Amino acid sequence: TLHPCEVDWLKRRAQGGFGVITTCCVHVQANGKGWEGELGCFDDKQLDGYKQLVQEIHAENALLIVQVFHGGMRADDTLIEGPSRTCVDTEYHHRGGVRKCT
Repeated sequence: TLHPCEVDWLKRRAQGGFGVITTCCVHVQANGKGWEGELGCFDDKQLDGYKQLVQEIHAENALLIVQVFHGGMRADDTLIEGPSRTCVDTEYHHRGGVRKCT
């Protein structure tokens, strides 16, 4: 799930002198993908890519923080299998008021 371009971008931040590097949003369940191209970290088969990234960031004396994320009721149904809604609320509260989640 780690594209070489993403690894390169994060590595360049570390090479540029940043001490803490934060990934983009990384969904932590298969049904939590919010958009195309989003990183995932929910299966052991993804560990090797993250281990490589950590080694490259640490080689530049920086730390890596993975920004954990779940698309929840906003997860894109076209990108996942099965239900995406993990929210138990049936109402969504936003700046404009409350609307029913359907």
